[in-house]
Amino acid sequence: MPRTYVRKREPNYSIDDLKTALNLIRKKKMTVDVASTQYHNPRQTLYARLSGSRGGGKPGGVTILSHEEEKFLIHVVHKYQEWQQPLTRSDLISIARTFMLELGKKNITNESSLHEWFYCFHRRWGSEIKLVETYKFEKIRSISCTKIVVDRWFDHLKQVLSKLNLFNRPEAIFNIDESAFGDDPGRKQVIIKRDSKYATCTHGGSGKRYTTLLICTSASGKFLPPYIIYRAQRLFDAWLPDNAYPGARFNATPSGWSEETIFYDWLCKQFVPAVELIRKLLIPSPTTELDPSTSQINTNANIDDNVLKTVKVSRLHRSSSCPNLVSNDLSLIPKNDRLSTNNNLDTNSSIIVSAPS
Repeated sequence: MPRTYVRKREPNYSIDDLKTALNLIRKKKMTVDVASTQYHNPRQTLYARLSGSRGGGKPGGVTILSHEEEKFLIHVVHKYQEWQQPLTRSDLISIARTFMLELGKKNITNESSLHEWFYCFHRRWGSEIKLVETYKFEKIRSISCTKIVVDRWFDHLKQVLSKLNLFNRPEAIFNIDESAFGDDPGRKQVIIKRDSKYATCTHGGSGKRYTTLLICTSASGKFLPPYIIYRAQRLFDAWLPDNAYPGARFNATPSGWSEETIFYDWLCKQFVPAVELIRKLLIPSPTTELDPSTSQINTNANIDDNVLKTVKVSRLHRSSSCPNLVSNDLSLIPKNDRLSTNNNLDTNSSIIVSAPS
């Protein structure tokens, strides 16, 4: 059967007329010959519909699996997605082949490719499933990020914002996060629900090479230039683009991840000059805690400033309450003066930064 069935000849009668003629014949109010003449229905069609030999379903060939059997496969696809192990094209074909063999479907063997079947199956159920590329998600993060943890974090955030009177000062709240871009070509197409936006696939962790991007934005819409970290022993000039984002800073670590000295360099060279005029700041920190000796380490090696002396602060135009800020000094509150955290939250969940009045 072709992928898209095209009827060879269209009938010259309507379905409504056919149904009316059949009802009159079954009620013995009209004979087949009279109904055929009055409603322009072929007599062979009327006899076939009355006997039930054909004409009850959709035109075209019969599918290997029935509607209910295919609906069961859709349920399997949804379940695998809930388990964060979405099925690939070959996975679903393998499951469907085993299912067909167990049901005793004709002309199906262990060597059947079923590629054409999958194409037609995807077309028939396009309102329920779709093919997208996966986003890898480490299993430890999937297990740790529970509803209780998220609720406790927001409760703690509310306490901190209330204590520091920051609810009406979005320009004083900064968020810093890092994203790693790997060279792992393991992203693949999987089958998920039609109404799902992302296909998340958990894995045990990857040893692939990563390039890390450190980004900081404020609640008022300001964002600092990116801080890019390569995986290498040293930074090469060939890696630095000529048309890089203004103020972007580059560095390198053996792992390609953000480390203690990297974060301290970002804090001193990018963040501090941008926020000196703000009296109080709240900024989530990475998991690495700064050692007091870090401030004595020379972090100038293997660092490129993109030939810029100052830090450019860009704006998303969501608020006009915070002008661009440039300065050179900012004092940190000692660690023992930081706010304590409750509910078993990590004590590194926030750093309170204070600038001179």
